[in-house]
Amino acid sequence: MAKIDKASPCRYNAPVCLIVSSNKDIAWKKDGYSTYEMDACIVATHMMLEATNLGVDNIWIEMFDKDIIKKEFDLEMNIEPICLIPLGYKADDCTSSPLHLKRKNIQDMVIYK
Repeated sequence: MAKIDKASPCRYNAPVCLIVSSNKDIAWKKDGYSTYEMDACIVATHMMLEATNLGVDNIWIEMFDKDIIKKEFDLEMNIEPICLIPLGYKADDCTSSPLHLKRKNIQDMVIYK
């Protein structure tokens, strides 16, 4: 956990933290576009949904220094860290950010034709 804490202040004392990464060399590519980041995001989302389903609190962390993660965990150059997912159970006195439950109207994000 000390290695994670060097890269991000956002572990929130979770006892477990997953590093979701992607291998840029094996990701699908076409016309200069690679799906390595999208593929990892899909996997991370499923991991978070399953953790929630099992009653384990979790959060997506994108605020971290990728270079520190690569160095501390001795990741090869083709392995790109995408997000951190701390896992645990939130404290009883935990208060959510005021923005946590703020939602955009669907009309602001989706266009129906």
